[in-house]
Amino acid sequence: MIAFAKKVEGQLKENGYDPEITPIVYCGGGACVMKAFGSIKGSHICYMENVKANAIGYEFITEKMLRG
Repeated sequence: MIAFAKKVEGQLKENGYDPEITPIVYCGGGACVMKAFGSIKGSHICYMENVKANAIGYEFITEKMLRG
């Protein structure tokens, strides 16, 4: 799990984000992992720990698309 968290933080940096100051929202099961094992902490990082968060978001988007 620690390796996963380090990989995520490394990918953020590679993509031009500075996780030390950039507001970041982790969603779903990954949020639980990042909260427990991520090395970057602060009020600019938010964790939506509901493991169904991504599915709920896609359901919301789909409903909006179908309704026009």
